[in-house]
Amino acid sequence: MWHPWKHRKLIGANPEGAEYLGRSRALFKPIVDSLRPLVLLIDAELTQKDVTDPKTKYLLEPAAVLPIQAHLYSKTGPPLHQPKIAAIGSGIRAHEGWAVAEVSSEWWYAGATIVRSGTPEFIPMRIDASEAAWLRQQFSLEGSTNADIDADLRVLLTAKAIRADFYVTERPLTVNVLPEYWRNTEVLSSHQALPIVGLYLRSLDHYVYSQRPPIGSTRIFQPETVYRDRSTFFYQASRALLPYYFAWSSAYNRFCDLQGVASKSPDSESILWRINQAIRSRDRLLRQLSVVPIEHAPVDDILSELDQILIYLNAAFDISARVAHQTQSGKGSQYSAGWLKEDWIGSLSNSSELQATLSKGSDGCKLLWILSRFRNQIHETAFSGGGTIFVAGPNTLDPMFPIPEDLKNEVLSYMDSLGGRDAWGVKGEFMGRIWIHPGDFAEQLLSRSLPLLSSIMSQT
Repeated sequence: MWHPWKHRKLIGANPEGAEYLGRSRALFKPIVDSLRPLVLLIDAELTQKDVTDPKTKYLLEPAAVLPIQAHLYSKTGPPLHQPKIAAIGSGIRAHEGWAVAEVSSEWWYAGATIVRSGTPEFIPMRIDASEAAWLRQQFSLEGSTNADIDADLRVLLTAKAIRADFYVTERPLTVNVLPEYWRNTEVLSSHQALPIVGLYLRSLDHYVYSQRPPIGSTRIFQPETVYRDRSTFFYQASRALLPYYFAWSSAYNRFCDLQGVASKSPDSESILWRINQAIRSRDRLLRQLSVVPIEHAPVDDILSELDQILIYLNAAFDISARVAHQTQSGKGSQYSAGWLKEDWIGSLSNSSELQATLSKGSDGCKLLWILSRFRNQIHETAFSGGGTIFVAGPNTLDPMFPIPEDLKNEVLSYMDSLGGRDAWGVKGEFMGRIWIHPGDFAEQLLSRSLPLLSSIMSQT
């Protein structure tokens, strides 16, 4: 018996009982965090928006959770009531939770003061001659005052000094930022930053439900971070993504009780677990796409996750069809139920609404056709076996997979009417094949399939 779980000490458990021996005793458990700290520079104006915009609120709460290093920034500096912390020895003083620009009058020298791990720091940044010349040129831009440009340059230099991954703001910059100067920092809105922060925390197994106080809060709270375990988080996320699930499931269960069905098949909760599995696969796919692949193995892993997403989504639609078959007296066996079968849909007691949603030529029908045909590729050459990484051209280092040749015309036609080829990640023709980016493709599938599935639930 070689399997590690049959040797209790290898999994960190006491061979004599249920006692857990600790993380360090589990052979296959990683013992260090696998990601570097995420550094955020956040426009302080967003702290005024969090009361009206839920996504901004959700961003400011987890931004205060370690290992994220988040700093507020305002062109007028921290509020007057914000106390400073002094470093012992160096005498450096800084405002906790804030980054403050320190720039010489001629722009030859710059830096920022921050508090990191409870210690005030001044991070200097030398500016070479070409950078200084570029900075001065910004003052000649039309349409903005020198004060506006000066303020944006200070943001730019502060982000550069603290090596911020992104600066979060709703305000467009007036400065014509050059890629080689802005180097490591992206400028994102709170709605763009939130999913990245969420993916980062989930990659560290941090499932943050709420955080008090959020960064920048002036209200007095006892510090508190509420976490959920992975299973609870994804279960609740699946429920949130299917707003009609509870009503649909309750109605199905009542139907089974009235019919005297002791063992429900399918179980309505199984649809929730298929969505749960699909969004877990999405997380793994997005993480793998977020690192530049240097070998072919990551492409195999990425496309294997895409295979899983296709299977789980298809299974969810199959379950909903079988439930509708039972509750609305569909013809034939429940195993012949399917949302691409017009005759079967017509046999349902509530067929009129469903036919409008899924009739031939409708967006719902086109989406399900793409989903089912790509899922059926599990019987053909696996996507993970046909993917590649381009090493030249506009899609350098992007992992890709080809559209099956026999599906090409229909797939492209349907994609054109469902948001367009760019949205689905179609990158063009190379080596006689049409290639697709798996991340864009998966995002379109999920973002369109979940509302469609919820709509079907509301009609059945």
